[in-house]
Amino acid sequence: MLRPQEKRRPAPHKAGFTLTEMMVVVAIISVTAGLAAPSMYGTFAENRIASAPIDLVRVVRRARSEAQAYGRAHLLRFSATAPGVFTVYRGVSSSCSANAWATTIIPAGACGAAGSLCVDELDLSDSYYSNGSLDIRATESGARAAVDLCFEPYGRTLHRFTTAGVFSDQNTVNGGLIFNFMRYESGSTVGVTRRVVVPLGGDARVMR
Repeated sequence: MLRPQEKRRPAPHKAGFTLTEMMVVVAIISVTAGLAAPSMYGTFAENRIASAPIDLVRVVRRARSEAQAYGRAHLLRFSATAPGVFTVYRGVSSSCSANAWATTIIPAGACGAAGSLCVDELDLSDSYYSNGSLDIRATESGARAAVDLCFEPYGRTLHRFTTAGVFSDQNTVNGGLIFNFMRYESGSTVGVTRRVVVPLGGDARVMR
């Protein structure tokens, strides 16, 4: 017995995008990204300039706390060679003046090297802070080329404005040392200057 011929159902229509529609979407995305890029770059740069002073406060606090923990003097050296670097060294004696910083401790090696007495470093030439036309630079408020801060185990903080001078515990006119952080783009300063004050005997803080 012959069965009646079954009617074939048309194949379902598959939804999709035409080439023109895809090109329109790509164009919209490109325009949106182009408009958002300057704002994103500005936010990115602001995050970097905001984090540098906070990182210095962390480094200072570590130097002070480890001096107490290890019973040894710890030296924080600032070099103003652009863009600026802060390095912490651990001494072998509890007295700042009794340590041979220049001849023994600092020449022992850079941070991370075997046998090095360097325990921490904030280097503003790092790619996080300096990238392309953007860089963050630090200076000391007196525009000095180098500054040493030395923390002793019993809480005394000393300073000197040369890398080979005599340490002093006499307070400064500003009540401590002040470091300025500036944002540069293509060699020109942009935005506000952020400052970190390190009181002699007090806790470092970001100035508002």
